[in-house]
Amino acid sequence: ALPRFAHIQSQQVLQVVAHRGYSASVTKSWDTLWPADQGLAGRVVQTGQTQVVKDVARDALLPYGQAPSCAYLATPIKHGDTVIGVISLESILQGGFTSEHLAFLIRLAHRAVIAIENATVFEAEQARTKASSNTVAPKTTSDR
Repeated sequence: ALPRFAHIQSQQVLQVVAHRGYSASVTKSWDTLWPADQGLAGRVVQTGQTQVVKDVARDALLPYGQAPSCAYLATPIKHGDTVIGVISLESILQGGFTSEHLAFLIRLAHRAVIAIENATVFEAEQARTKASSNTVAPKTTSDR
């Protein structure tokens, strides 16, 4: 299963912005904002470090309970030193992630940053183009 969180820094909260592999009964509460200092995603936000939990039952900081996950893997999406999101994976198998899974998730986070930066630049350019076209003097008809 794969949730992706956006970190809303001004409010110190996380919001699920994408997910795959969860039933509707699990995701129905995901429209709410989550405190950025709780759970595995919160730990990633607070530390800025990738987190690997091989056995969820032995990790007291994971308050989840609805999903039947046994292992978690999460990595930050960073813009410079700022965590702007978290990508996490869950497995129903204890110790369900390999070093290859970890390397893949970190590469995915790096690519996500590039995509987010490109989208931000594109949106800024679109706004600048729109603003400059609105400030151009209106055309006048010439005298005949």
